[in-house]
Amino acid sequence: MKENLIAIAGAIVGGILGTLAFGFFLHRGLYAFAVPGGLAGIGAGITKNRARWVPIVCAVIALVAGVVAEGVYRPFDKDDSFGYFLKHIFEIESIGMVMIVLGTIIGYWIPSSRCEPAPKISPAP
Repeated sequence: MKENLIAIAGAIVGGILGTLAFGFFLHRGLYAFAVPGGLAGIGAGITKNRARWVPIVCAVIALVAGVVAEGVYRPFDKDDSFGYFLKHIFEIESIGMVMIVLGTIIGYWIPSSRCEPAPKISPAP
């Protein structure tokens, strides 16, 4: 259970750092939008886990990090509030959607590849 919590905490920290890194790159003219989800996945991959639900939770964290990064650093011109952004999220550019999905896939794949099967317990003789 400890490894699962470490993986989720790593995903949260990675998602936050990825969101900040996205803003850093965007202000320098680079569109590195898979970074929030990718760093969430890398953060979750710091430890091995045994639960199959951990990669799913990490993918959700990566998705949230990507949406927050897009909403905070690239709001709509008409209304720059985050609530308006969430209501009109499907109106963002297609490359933005592709990158959110890519970051979410990375956020799932890395901790999923680090899953170990539970040890087999043999019956008593």
